[in-house]
Amino acid sequence: MSLLWMDGFDTYGAHHGALTDNEDQEKVLASSGYTAVSQATFHDATRTGRGLAVRLSRGAAVYQTGRLRRAFETRDEVIMGAAVRVGSSDFDRFFTIMYDNQLGDLHSQISIARNAQGGISVVGYTTGPSGSVSTHLVAASRPNVMFPDVWHYVEVKYKPGSHVVVRLDGAVVLNGSGWTNPKAPKRVNLCTFICSPADWSTAHSNTHTYFDDLYLCDTHGTQFNTFCGDVVVHGLMPLQDAGPNDMSAYGGGLANYTAVDDVPPDDNLSYIYSNTLGHVDMFDLDDLPANIIDVLAVSVHARCRKDAAGTSNIKLKARYDGLTADSPPMTLPTVFVGKHHIFETAPDGGGWNKVKANNLNIGVEIA
Repeated sequence: MSLLWMDGFDTYGAHHGALTDNEDQEKVLASSGYTAVSQATFHDATRTGRGLAVRLSRGAAVYQTGRLRRAFETRDEVIMGAAVRVGSSDFDRFFTIMYDNQLGDLHSQISIARNAQGGISVVGYTTGPSGSVSTHLVAASRPNVMFPDVWHYVEVKYKPGSHVVVRLDGAVVLNGSGWTNPKAPKRVNLCTFICSPADWSTAHSNTHTYFDDLYLCDTHGTQFNTFCGDVVVHGLMPLQDAGPNDMSAYGGGLANYTAVDDVPPDDNLSYIYSNTLGHVDMFDLDDLPANIIDVLAVSVHARCRKDAAGTSNIKLKARYDGLTADSPPMTLPTVFVGKHHIFETAPDGGGWNKVKANNLNIGVEIA
């Protein structure tokens, strides 16, 4: 496994102008693989002018700190990147990389923050015997590299006990030691995106942090094992039926794709369904924007559930030039959840490019 996750936040919810959290949108995020969600909404103030970004807001109490947490299998090194837009603050953490021992003990390893000098700070954590946490500065960049209310692309390569490297808009701005929390092993398995300005108060009630176009990978395998660079993650929706379309549709219009093209997802209001093993539905997608130069990977997503007790599986599918690649079987609960599979290579076995992505069909199979 190399590419662990990627997200452009285009399909979870609608544009939401208020700064407070929205329960319905947070539920979609939480049921799509984010293990902790708070004070999250979606906003159309993206860096590309297309789709949506997730906006985390700071509430009136410490427990209302905006956060979005993603879990992954335990690794000794991780690389993450995201477009980040922070407000004006003396110190504003936006990434935290953590270790969970799966027994209820959660330890922050490091955080990445914008400091009052407009530089990047790496914060190291120490968990005390009573559970108290102290911090110290691991490394800092030169000043005046990250600006408030401006989109920057921030990437971090972190190996506890070895190194931490931070890139800003493609350039290395910090190269330091890989601090390890003494209470944690030299491992990581959680990353958290947060809105946590140190100088927040009731006078700063509009404080918020935006995130978009994120990726997460490890150093295993032959690709996606180092910095991916300044990338964009676009959400493409079904545009028409591509055949076969074996399933039945509830809601929507005359074609099956109209039951599964809703943003945000409407769950029980419109969907396709089947109880027959081997039934497949395939769809054409929107084209990529004209300014996209290349495609590195494709992730296929479905929001789905079973309607009765018993084992129920699906496979996610990608088809190009008559060749189809499948995900492993995925089990379903009785409530709607997001399932995904990342196709690092195209169905023909080669790398992705824009031509292949624009001629791709995606779909789902009852397995």
